[in-house]
Amino acid sequence: MKRLPMDAKSIAGILDGRKTRTSRVIKVQPAQCFRPNGTWANQRGDPIPVDVWAWGRHRFDGIDALRQGLLECCPYSVGETVAITETWRIHEVVSYCPSLTQKSLRIQYEADADLSDWMPISTNAVVDRAVEAYHKNPLRWHPARFMPADFARLHARITSRDVGRIQGMTYDEIVAEGFPFYQRINPIAAPSALDEWWIARWDSINAKRGYPYRMNPWVYGYGFEVEQAPVDRAVEK
Repeated sequence: MKRLPMDAKSIAGILDGRKTRTSRVIKVQPAQCFRPNGTWANQRGDPIPVDVWAWGRHRFDGIDALRQGLLECCPYSVGETVAITETWRIHEVVSYCPSLTQKSLRIQYEADADLSDWMPISTNAVVDRAVEAYHKNPLRWHPARFMPADFARLHARITSRDVGRIQGMTYDEIVAEGFPFYQRINPIAAPSALDEWWIARWDSINAKRGYPYRMNPWVYGYGFEVEQAPVDRAVEK
């Protein structure tokens, strides 16, 4: 199963029912092509942009062709179920317990400190490395990108996908990114508060990666529905 990593604030929005969409940077950004303003021998000014786009080794005539090409290479498909991963750590490992038939573990999730049910430890290299890391440092938190899909407490079905630039998102799309309920009360102040919230939220994740909001990067947008409810509190030994 494919994974869709989320940070703690995104997980909180999903659990609250606020977040039903996520936007992801297209790592190789498309670039608009230019033609010389004059001749190569007698340049008369700045190059003139043309409606031709380069993306890796591909060339697209027109922005509509670019969008279609980007969608065809989208990593997730509509209808596909993915595991939403988050910051985590192994909370406990037991080798024997009267109520358990085999060696098992529980996962703790940083977003709300929730604990998973007991999970049997399978013969999996990724899980083995996680258990080994737990024995070395039980208190260490692990990034969402390193969570095995088997440890995820949330699964989501992709319901829609689109491609565009981050500054071209609509009001409804930004709200679906997890805009807090209490800030939606005032219909007059909400639009400006929404923009401020979204720019700060985007930059807190992507500015350090080289994709700040002011650069207006190209992104994939995914709408999703949570199919698997949050797990119950851990059972007692």
